[in-house]
Amino acid sequence: MANATVISITGRAWARDAEGNVRELSVGDTLQEGEVLETSDNGSAQLDFGDGQDPILIEGGEQVAMTPELDVDEIVDASEFAALDEDLEALLAALDDDSIDLLDVLDATAAGAGPGGAADGGHSFVRLARIAEDTNPLAFEYGMNALGGLPEEQGGALLTAGEEGESEVVIPDPTVTITTFDISSTNNEVSSVLVGAATNATGVIVTLTGPNGTVTFEVDVDVEGNWSVDLFGLELPEGSYTVVAIAVNQQGTQSEPATADSGYTLPTVAIDTFTIGSEGNEVGAELNGSATNASHVGVTLTGPNGLEQTFDVEVVNGAWSVDLSELELPEGSYSVEA
Repeated sequence: MANATVISITGRAWARDAEGNVRELSVGDTLQEGEVLETSDNGSAQLDFGDGQDPILIEGGEQVAMTPELDVDEIVDASEFAALDEDLEALLAALDDDSIDLLDVLDATAAGAGPGGAADGGHSFVRLARIAEDTNPLAFEYGMNALGGLPEEQGGALLTAGEEGESEVVIPDPTVTITTFDISSTNNEVSSVLVGAATNATGVIVTLTGPNGTVTFEVDVDVEGNWSVDLFGLELPEGSYTVVAIAVNQQGTQSEPATADSGYTLPTVAIDTFTIGSEGNEVGAELNGSATNASHVGVTLTGPNGLEQTFDVEVVNGAWSVDLSELELPEGSYSVEA
């Protein structure tokens, strides 16, 4: 057998040889074959046999003989595993021979609750020194296949992937809204705004329909769920406009459409009254007009002697007027533009 090496000691431990000589052990000492390891009460010792197995712990108050049987690599004669009891051999022979009565072979039963007696009134037994069983290969198999799979309960079965027992991931449908849509004109300058929001979506398909026809845009949704369309550079004449937005997710699922309307009409202006005259050496003048879709009107008056005067007047209830009473208006021809 391989020698055992002491790798740890708690309390005290000794080694006693066949002649009765005793030596106290320390960590690193080696126990030889034939020696007996003794540990103190409440102590312990851990041994390493150098066989690649885990160390063996010897509890306190124990006596362990170092024999070849402790070596897992030791080859043992198979005859040592046999049960050689003569009574057992006789019993086996009686079972094979119909002419032999088993009652003649077996011990007579004794009265009372005790065990059967032997010929001398005592008891007999078969002593098995060792029992060996072939377990080749020496291995264990774990998992479902070791026992042929899990048992199937009555009325039930194991669920496999794809059956109803598998959790289904539910992907919510996308949604979209149009936050602001405005196409307008101020002082003959057209402006436009088109923004919105979306949830559970990666992109938005936007369709704009107006006097010039239909234009389609595909825009992304940002991390905050917002989207926008830049209409700069498009010709947006006066008229009515309609926008339709549809959100789309990664699976291609589309949302219900969101719609909005906008548009504008260019302003108009008219000069209703324009007179400049003299009566009794007093000059009188009147200039007024009307306007639609406008808040102010720019008016330019041109007259004799290089006269040119510009006015910015407010439109109130669709009407506007210019006060010319403070101007010096010499004799001559005048024109006005609004």
